[in-house]
Amino acid sequence: MNILYILLLYCLFFVQGALAQSEQSINFHSDEESFLKAQALYHKKNYDKALSLYTSIAFPSAGVLYNKGNTLYQLKQYPQALASLRRAQRHASFSLLKDINYTIDLLLTACEKNNNQSAIASIGMYARSLFPPLLLQMLIIFVLIALTVLIMRRRYHVKLMLLLVLIGICSSAILTYSYSIDGQKYGIVNAADVVLYAGPGDSYARVGSLCQLDHVAIGKQEDTWYKIRHADLTGWVSAQALEVV
Repeated sequence: MNILYILLLYCLFFVQGALAQSEQSINFHSDEESFLKAQALYHKKNYDKALSLYTSIAFPSAGVLYNKGNTLYQLKQYPQALASLRRAQRHASFSLLKDINYTIDLLLTACEKNNNQSAIASIGMYARSLFPPLLLQMLIIFVLIALTVLIMRRRYHVKLMLLLVLIGICSSAILTYSYSIDGQKYGIVNAADVVLYAGPGDSYARVGSLCQLDHVAIGKQEDTWYKIRHADLTGWVSAQALEVV
């Protein structure tokens, strides 16, 4: 009976993922005309009109966000370009992710900034691009079913069980990373020498400053102020100073 419940849960996850993919496909086709027009305008170097069309797409895919980031880069709107490219990173395929990271490196080099993304974060992002959440959920449930069957039948194949446990641990780790990325808001500083305050307002004491294109983690919001974390600094900045990723 327990196995039947697990199989039912497995099917529910599969149906949920199929419906989500179907919805994304519908959204893509409804915006396909705008996307193709924007591409044509970009190749003609009509960047302003291309940007307008990319922005008009209601549910932008990673590809749309990547192209929008390239367009903003050509217009030298670097903070907005970096924010769009960072958004594209979240749901990009493995091949597209390589192109996005290459463009980010070009942008940061042009602005004389270092890419401070850690090696662990880079590995996690590539792993996420290869193994989407739906696939990881399916793998975890498969591992649970397989282990349950082996234990119930008292077939203790040590090597096979260790392999299944390893697959389950790796899948859980990547899935946890994916959820942590989706649950965390980030921002790109869009101005030079942005003051960091001790509280949500410029009447509080200054605790530091941020440079343009700094990548910050956003915590809570009060009115038009964000509490952020960057390196060893924590404080509040005006929402106008950030491009939210």
